[in-house]
Amino acid sequence: MTSLPRLVVLLALTFLMAGCLTTSEVLVDRPWKLVEVVGAPPVDPEGIGGVSFGTDGRFQVNTGCRGGGGTYHLDGNRVILDTEILQPGPCDEAMAAQDAILLGVVEGRPRFEIDTRTGRLRLTSEAGQVLLFDSP
Repeated sequence: MTSLPRLVVLLALTFLMAGCLTTSEVLVDRPWKLVEVVGAPPVDPEGIGGVSFGTDGRFQVNTGCRGGGGTYHLDGNRVILDTEILQPGPCDEAMAAQDAILLGVVEGRPRFEIDTRTGRLRLTSEAGQVLLFDSP
């Protein structure tokens, strides 16, 4: 068996066993809209919250209370924000609580996975908090 067919079989088995992709090619260059915050729908069902990661090493984030961006890099299946600039905006109590969770996960070296069944991005903090995003 040549090495290319072996690689294809290995990748297929890996995806079937894991159920999730962790390739940066799927993560970058698309907008991700917040659809779930630690098991609950976002405070704003219209989906103000979101994040995007560019191929140029820059990210953009909107928490509903703050917006901005900076630079990032990937370390295996973790996203590390290197620098960030966030501009505060008006925020009620419910949005402020969501803002704190969202920033806590995004700033905390989260693991990322793309679910092969739903196409959703899952960011998981080291404490196990999960954010789910759809790409429209």
